[in-house]
Amino acid sequence: MLRILLPALLIAGLIGTVVRFGREGEEAAANPVAASVSVPAPSTATATVAVKDTVRASIAEVMTRQGAALLAGDRKAFVGVAAPSAKDSVAWLDDRFTTLRAMGVTRWTVTVGEVRSSAKYWEAGVDVEYCFVANCVKPLKAGLSTHWNVGYGTRTEITEIWDRVVGRTIHPWAQSKLTAVAGRRVVVAAPAALAARMPRVLATAEAAAKVADGFAATDRPGRYVLYLAGEKEWDAWAYGDEGSWVDGYANADSEAVVVRASALSSADLGMLLRHEFAHVASLVGRSVAVSNADAWWLKEGLADYAGFGPRSFGSFPRRTETAAFVRKGWNGDLRVQAPGQKASDRTASARYGVAYLGVQCLIQRYGQSRATSFVQAVAVQGVTIEIAAARSLGATWKTVNSTCATQIRKTVG
Repeated sequence: MLRILLPALLIAGLIGTVVRFGREGEEAAANPVAASVSVPAPSTATATVAVKDTVRASIAEVMTRQGAALLAGDRKAFVGVAAPSAKDSVAWLDDRFTTLRAMGVTRWTVTVGEVRSSAKYWEAGVDVEYCFVANCVKPLKAGLSTHWNVGYGTRTEITEIWDRVVGRTIHPWAQSKLTAVAGRRVVVAAPAALAARMPRVLATAEAAAKVADGFAATDRPGRYVLYLAGEKEWDAWAYGDEGSWVDGYANADSEAVVVRASALSSADLGMLLRHEFAHVASLVGRSVAVSNADAWWLKEGLADYAGFGPRSFGSFPRRTETAAFVRKGWNGDLRVQAPGQKASDRTASARYGVAYLGVQCLIQRYGQSRATSFVQAVAVQGVTIEIAAARSLGATWKTVNSTCATQIRKTVG
């Protein structure tokens, strides 16, 4: 998102043995894992279904024990599933335990996918569903890649583990050691260097969450996750399309927002968070069928509307650059396109400004409920803008565009 020009950029299983553990499942997960199983070493194992099923079951048992340890706060048991000689894996697991416990993890469901053998180890992909709030309705997702010693030597143990991209990114909690503070609707996580700033940010974030909840697509997020990124983390946690004008981005499917530390001292932090949390609330489950050419102005305009609220153009922070663009450069199509990565702050802000005015017009003309339904249809479900206008707004897209374009030009003057 821009520094006060403030645009935000939202860029947003394997079938196998499933192991579930959570507050309600700790008793079932507490059974000890067998010390070893009768499985051929990888170099001699045949690729039979029976052998792979045995290996998968053995790995699942270990992951069950590890998940129970995470929820119970047992660091030694959580980290101890790794071979002592696997120093990098031990360190990675230790950092994950610290971070996930600090963030208040309440659920951890693991699906062990297809297993493969090599000359020295077994390989398994692992899909994880997890929550940072009790009784969550929609678990978040992550992916892990693992290598194992299975059933030979002394025990089944991890020899390598690393985070895997799910969607377009690897979650910050899987990349960095973080500390955290939690409120009723938001958990704020950050590297130790930014820990002192978390309490003030949390207070601002809790207020922003209340606003964003009003734009939820269906069910509101279980708990918004806000990551504070220093410059090192900003580069490491990149979502892939951040322009130089971006100070934050949202990943709706992980209910997460990442904000650059340089934006934390801004008086407009509240607006930035309302904008990004609105993305999380309104864009969960976005279809791959969505046309960004039709959807960008709607998702960013709605987020800016949540951020700035309804207001007169005279008090609109983007008014100068927006007016210049509308008077010279805008073709009257509400479907303004996203600014490029190298766009100037003014150029980016002008496009966001038109998107805001377009969505504000929809809300003023058709009401927030119908306008939100229109945004959902186009920007989340991938319905064509012509069909969505007729269904949600009761008007043709040509009429909607003409009506709001006229209003925007009149507003700008």
